[in-house]
Amino acid sequence: MSNAASSGTPSSVWRQVRQRHLIPVLTGWFGLCWALIEFSSFLVQRYALPEYLIDMVFAGMWVLLPTVVLLTWWIGEVGAMHWTRSRALSIGVLLLAGLATAWQAPRFIGGPTQHKASLANAVDGSETAAKSSSTAVVVPRVVLFPFKVQGAAEDQWLGAAMAVLTRYDLLFDPRLDASYASAGLLSTLRAQGGRNFDGASRAMLRNAALAQAYQVMVSGEVSVGASGLTVRASVQGLNPDRDLGAIEFEAQDVWSAVDQLAALLREQVSSTDRDQPGRDAPLLSITTDSLPALRAYVEALVVEVQDNDYPRAAELLDQAIALDGNFVAADVQRFLVRAQLGDILQARQIAQALAPRTGMLPDRLRFTMQAIQASAVGREQVLGVYRLWSKRAPHDREPQLMLARMELSDAPDDPAIWQRLQQLAIESGSASELLSLASSALLRELPDQARELATLAAQRNPMEIGAPLLMAEIARLEGRHDEALRALDEAALLRPELISPVLSRADVLFSTGRWEEALRVIENARQRTEHNPTARINVLRKQIDLLRSLGRQQAAFDVLMDLMEMERSRSAPVMMAHNLNGYIGVYASVKGVQAAREWMAQWNISEDPRLREHALANLDLVLGLQLLDRSLYFQGLEKLELAWQQSGAPLSVSALIYQRLGQAWQAGTPESLAAWAETLEEFQYVLAASNQPMSQLQSWHAMLVEIALQHGQHAFARPWLEKLQRAEPEGPTVLWWSLRAALLAGDQAAATGYGKQLQAAWKDADPGFDRLAEFRALTASLPL
Repeated sequence: MSNAASSGTPSSVWRQVRQRHLIPVLTGWFGLCWALIEFSSFLVQRYALPEYLIDMVFAGMWVLLPTVVLLTWWIGEVGAMHWTRSRALSIGVLLLAGLATAWQAPRFIGGPTQHKASLANAVDGSETAAKSSSTAVVVPRVVLFPFKVQGAAEDQWLGAAMAVLTRYDLLFDPRLDASYASAGLLSTLRAQGGRNFDGASRAMLRNAALAQAYQVMVSGEVSVGASGLTVRASVQGLNPDRDLGAIEFEAQDVWSAVDQLAALLREQVSSTDRDQPGRDAPLLSITTDSLPALRAYVEALVVEVQDNDYPRAAELLDQAIALDGNFVAADVQRFLVRAQLGDILQARQIAQALAPRTGMLPDRLRFTMQAIQASAVGREQVLGVYRLWSKRAPHDREPQLMLARMELSDAPDDPAIWQRLQQLAIESGSASELLSLASSALLRELPDQARELATLAAQRNPMEIGAPLLMAEIARLEGRHDEALRALDEAALLRPELISPVLSRADVLFSTGRWEEALRVIENARQRTEHNPTARINVLRKQIDLLRSLGRQQAAFDVLMDLMEMERSRSAPVMMAHNLNGYIGVYASVKGVQAAREWMAQWNISEDPRLREHALANLDLVLGLQLLDRSLYFQGLEKLELAWQQSGAPLSVSALIYQRLGQAWQAGTPESLAAWAETLEEFQYVLAASNQPMSQLQSWHAMLVEIALQHGQHAFARPWLEKLQRAEPEGPTVLWWSLRAALLAGDQAAATGYGKQLQAAWKDADPGFDRLAEFRALTASLPL
């Protein structure tokens, strides 16, 4: 056999290969390696392990291949295998070399040792050495503004396309945190007197970027010619200001322009090695080759950011998908817009269709999609997504903030979590992030911390209108209404075109007994917003609230009809139900309960019978609350409790609120009221963690006072009533509760004072106003 083998003829070699089973062993070896690569890929995706684990497995597969071949050849010899010193030494050397090569593979392929500290050049101008994987990587936050376009009107979309697509391209590089100009930036820009990005000066863009704590801004222009596009871009470092260079090149079309711009930005901002400019495969995988589809997608983003017109954005995104069904980025945006419109069923359908393709998205977009989808499953699933996201992208602030907020809702008294949130906000340098945390502090009844954070936000960005608005809210809650009005005057001077300071001013005037003046302010605002549908909707809502509180039900109903028409033209049917749900009591007070049910049922359209039944049960619940009708409330609560039992899921905090409210309303004992108050306190922390408006909490406190007074528990109601009295000392609803509490306490003098104020407030109330008859009965013995 050895003589045949030594002959070296092809036939003898092939016979030896077959006899020693080399081919089956190699087939099994490559199959095993393929399985190991797939398993390591799963571990990287599922548990956020370093991606170089896959590189190590791949390198080890090839480096250990000679060892496998030698062992198979020797073991397959006829007769007993004889180990010699040279054979053992060969195997040992090959194994050691294989392990060393696999371990060092990431150095050559792109593992942890490849992180470069040159990013710091774009952040703080310092020169630092390369850092190891154990050191935090400094990632610059880059914002791309829409480019100005020198060309025909039909070419103007190219300016936004350069920013949008380049941002997508840069998102594939984890060493850059890229964003295109958002609604928040546009709001900051308008505070300086600008209208839109394309008409703003470079100084205005710089100030807006600084206010949002960006470290690098990119702006430029695109010239459209017969031979293609000429792109000129400026890259500017912020805080401190420094010119990071100018970019100028020519391109045949928008795709090649984006490829070149993204490659040059990587070179200038992050100094990461990158292939020469050319069609970027990851970017192409989520965008489109169709120019009409791309244009519809970009125009959808523009109307969403600049005009806040979600219905129009949804139409344009539908057009983009109709032109190219594989346009992943457009499908992602379509999902987000449909969810914003409240079209949950279609949003879920889009998400299900997108599921097999989310792996091709950059981490930021993929995790955003997964977090939204997880929210429909449960809290633990959402936490899992954010934990994985924070591991995979330690430079990304969003998952860290969301994790801290969710942990805070679980442990509201944990000072360490609250301190971590404050530290994240302060380190960010973003005025909007500081204001978000200040609002959370106010919901947690920490006005001093809220005031401190709002002051810091104003220092970071003197043009930020949110700071004086929050200061005004703090002053109003503390009963310093003149100070609140001064803060609102400051906000109006900062942003005279905005309606939010006007609405807040009307609130302060109304709560201090200047009811007619507040209505005049609202009427003027209604005229001002005739051509601004979004602002006008907010004005109409405020007008309904004030008229309803004054007992002018028919006038409130007329405004509600105007609001309904505006909502109909801008919102999906399910979102209509959400937006108008808070006003069903106004409809019922004029048209009756059954008519109100039919009115709202037309918007609660769902193809899922279970969801429709749930919506109708919730409708009775809301009607009972707004009309203070216990039978209606318990009718809806019974249906909802059955639905909760059938689902098998644990009750959410909001479900517990409804349930314990029913128990308190039914029993009216101090124990049942205390149980509900405890649930409200828990809900207060949930609102603070999710940064919800203060009005949500105040509405539940108001219901607690109402139920306590209905059962004669005026002592229990006193702490919450005193809070409301500080904030709204002469608001008609608060006066009504104050009158009843005074009568229950036997304080005739105080009751008489409240009664006289209510007489003035309700002098123009409709005869059918539900509280009017009760008011007359209660005050019959008072000298009004």
